[in-house]
Amino acid sequence: MLRTIVEKYGLVPGRGVVVFDPATLTALSLATTAAGAGLSATSTIAGGAAKKTEANYEAAQATENAGADIGASQRQMLDTQQRMRLAASKVSAEAGASGTNAGVGSPGATTRSITQRGTYQSMMDLFTGQNKATADLNRAAGEVYSGEAAKEGSDLAAAGTIAAGAGQMTSTFVRYKYPKVFGGQGRF
Repeated sequence: MLRTIVEKYGLVPGRGVVVFDPATLTALSLATTAAGAGLSATSTIAGGAAKKTEANYEAAQATENAGADIGASQRQMLDTQQRMRLAASKVSAEAGASGTNAGVGSPGATTRSITQRGTYQSMMDLFTGQNKATADLNRAAGEVYSGEAAKEGSDLAAAGTIAAGAGQMTSTFVRYKYPKVFGGQGRF
């Protein structure tokens, strides 16, 4: 006589509780172990993919920051050069207003000194921006590398989870199939 699942594995009026047989328990254990390993591996892979996506976003942001650093330093350099020209022009104007030749003597030396220092400072402004940009690009490369490493690590962890699940399933099956050797419960 064929019985329904409810009749075989549940409370059946007049029959009481039916206990699962060892083969069904073993099959159920194998199925849940496989499902658990699969879900765990999937979530591990998804976590690694999310870390990689986050790292790529951070790298893109750092790359954009590098361009902004260069642009800001160029603007700073131009401002320094403008201040230098204004200071040199002021020296020349004051010398001319007093009737002195601005190209010789103290006014000339002062103008040359202002020009040299201003040129040096404007080049340092540009160097500082380039240096910041290099740091941003290095950080971007590190973020990409970190994301790749996180993804590879999660893939390996997922493979380990699947292997552990397969080992658990094999252990459950062997204990069931060979009870006298491995302390299982019955045979197929």
